[in-house]
Amino acid sequence: MPSKRMLIAALVLLNVVLLTAVLLSSYTPPAAIAQMAEDNEEMAPAPASPGPETVLIAVQADASNDVIYLFDSRNMILHAFRTPFPRMAGQPVDVTYAGWRDLSREFQRQEGRTR
Repeated sequence: MPSKRMLIAALVLLNVVLLTAVLLSSYTPPAAIAQMAEDNEEMAPAPASPGPETVLIAVQADASNDVIYLFDSRNMILHAFRTPFPRMAGQPVDVTYAGWRDLSREFQRQEGRTR
């Protein structure tokens, strides 16, 4: 039969495990907050309404450079965002707006070509 001291230690351990489970199940991460660009003049016009007209494409350009492309098919604009390397473990990912390009001329050229 286990001693009284072992039984108390087991009950204390069980209480710690249960308390940890309750705390972890009730934790909710903070809501994400969108950031405004530092220089709004460089940004392309925003679409009238976001929806299925936008496509997000994540690309590893090379070993030290990730790029996120956001294609707005309604306005034919391609936005680019970069994530710098190296990243420190446990640090948030820093995403910066790299620029935009109007693709309407490229799509018009493709439509005008004969096949």
